[in-house]
Amino acid sequence: MKKKDPYAALRIKEFNFFLLVRFALVFGWSMQFIVIEWKVYELTGDPLYLGLIGLMEIIPALSMALFAGHIVDQKENDYIFLTNVKGTINFKDYNLIEISSDFGKYNVNNYDTIFSKNVMITYLDNTIKGEYLDFSWDRNLMIISKNVILENNKSSLKSDVIEVDI
Repeated sequence: MKKKDPYAALRIKEFNFFLLVRFALVFGWSMQFIVIEWKVYELTGDPLYLGLIGLMEIIPALSMALFAGHIVDQKENDYIFLTNVKGTINFKDYNLIEISSDFGKYNVNNYDTIFSKNVMITYLDNTIKGEYLDFSWDRNLMIISKNVILENNKSSLKSDVIEVDI
């Protein structure tokens, strides 16, 4: 059995950037909280008002937290919504297929994916561009539609829909 690497995420540049920005955000919120409390104490001189500020900040957070978990759990969580999507398919006896789009909707149960906006499929010397791609492993089918253009170094073809048996 392969051992899982607990630090694998830290090797991803984008994740490290996310952690840095998140740290800066939390640090900024903390500074803002301290400055507000400092100013209120400077104006009033009464520590009771500092407690009221803390209470006013925690009441909305607690009241929302009580219901947020229930609301989130009621929602269907079988899908992951993606932006700036790039995917690669490497079939056993075929060349590489690369797919990219601005948006995607990935089904975690059956791995089907819907790509939308500026969809581009590249394989061999062919490029297919369109606005919508329904990629289904269950049906072994890839359907690209809406403003479809198939191009290679010899020709160009415009179509309403292209279906590819995968």
